[in-house]
Amino acid sequence: MPRKFGEIAFTPEVEAAQSQRGSRQTYERYIANGPANDSITLEIAEFIAHLDGFYLGTVSSNGYPYIQFRGGAPGFLKVLNEKTLGFADFSGKCSTLP
Repeated sequence: MPRKFGEIAFTPEVEAAQSQRGSRQTYERYIANGPANDSITLEIAEFIAHLDGFYLGTVSSNGYPYIQFRGGAPGFLKVLNEKTLGFADFSGKCSTLP
């Protein structure tokens, strides 16, 4: 398990549930000893270059998840640097010309 995932996903509530179920120590070891795996490698960048869609997940301030699909021609999702992706975000509204 990548270390960065555990650092993000294991909120105090999750850690409490892990402790209650007896798995907290195991996850602590993963976070302490696991690889960060938080950089875009050349192999991952090549994979991303061929995508024609992906899902973007966010969470509101009240904890409500929102999942959105984004798509386009392969190459629309760009690797900007080893930690950043970029894409054009279109409104989805369609206009017609007279």
